[in-house]
Amino acid sequence: MSNISKLGMGVVAFDDVTHLKNICSEIRDLVDVIVICLQDKSYFGIPIDNKVVDHVNELKRDGFIDDIMWFEGKDYGDSPEAPRLTETDKRNAIIDHLQNIHNCSHVLITDSDEFYEHDEFKNDKNAIEEGDFSVSYCRYVNYYRDYRHVMLWPYKAYVPFISKSSYRFDFKKGTFNKPSDPTRRYVMGAGEHFALFSFDVIKMHHLSWIRSN
Repeated sequence: MSNISKLGMGVVAFDDVTHLKNICSEIRDLVDVIVICLQDKSYFGIPIDNKVVDHVNELKRDGFIDDIMWFEGKDYGDSPEAPRLTETDKRNAIIDHLQNIHNCSHVLITDSDEFYEHDEFKNDKNAIEEGDFSVSYCRYVNYYRDYRHVMLWPYKAYVPFISKSSYRFDFKKGTFNKPSDPTRRYVMGAGEHFALFSFDVIKMHHLSWIRSN
């Protein structure tokens, strides 16, 4: 049995944190550590809004999250791949932080507009533990403007779900062969034990088109 001795969730946040409190509170009792990752400037040099930082600090004060980390990326110059390489580095830095600072055995890396329902999350967390899965992925649904309108139902792409903290993403060498964000494809060896959860079992609710701005 896979021992999920400590599960950490790392959330990438920058310009909009409308949903962050709901995202964290929904599964707060199922996750041991929640870390929010911020960076001081966007890829275009725009400083982070102080209101975002204040809100994240309030969430930490009120117990919705446990830790805040700041990310400073490498300089990839004018390469057209620079933002994606930096996003990959950022996600791996969060895994490093969860593994090395908080001693997490497993991690879930998300963005601040990615919501999981409590009961689905609980059931699949148990399934991962019972099945001894090293890496897992699930599908997601995109919402448009409100919670009633969706885009392309069901959406065919995948995102990583709960996985062991020893794994890392690689933009160019990720081995996941399904449609997915290339900045978060884990590197896995041939024949490694991983899970693909079906849409009716668990889904990530992607709220990217429901924003305060």
